[in-house]
Amino acid sequence: MTKFIGALLLIAAGAGMGVAKTRQLHFRVRSLSSILGSLEIMRGEICTRLTPLPELFLQLAAEAPGPADEFFSALKTGLTGLGERSLGEIWYQALEDTPSLVLKPEEERALYLFGMSLGRFDVAEQKQAIDRCMESMGRFLETARGEAQARGRLYTGLGLALGMMLAVVLL
Repeated sequence: MTKFIGALLLIAAGAGMGVAKTRQLHFRVRSLSSILGSLEIMRGEICTRLTPLPELFLQLAAEAPGPADEFFSALKTGLTGLGERSLGEIWYQALEDTPSLVLKPEEERALYLFGMSLGRFDVAEQKQAIDRCMESMGRFLETARGEAQARGRLYTGLGLALGMMLAVVLL
């Protein structure tokens, strides 16, 4: 009876590992989607309403979908040091301080490069920077969706199979 319970626990643990990896893939899709939505809001606020960046970050911290809201909250908090540090440095630090954004290095780099241009140019050039970043994030999002769809079931199945193999070996 103990072996049977142990085998069931191994199978459940393997399946749990697969499901956890699948959730991570879906959370990356959610992160990229929330960033893309926030960039759309930024484009409208900067280009149409000419909203000052501190006010915009405060608005996005309250209204952006998660986990982008955590990033903008960190950014809003970092703005207290504006003057001692550049907006680009504060943006980078906010990216570093938001581990809930599950991003690959190239995705972080695209956001970092965008953050370095914020507030430094006129409205037309900032719109171009936002559009470039949105285009990049859109490509990353489509790739992430494809990976989540293709690999999600694979990871769950592999985890379950691994648990079953371990259970058989130990029985």
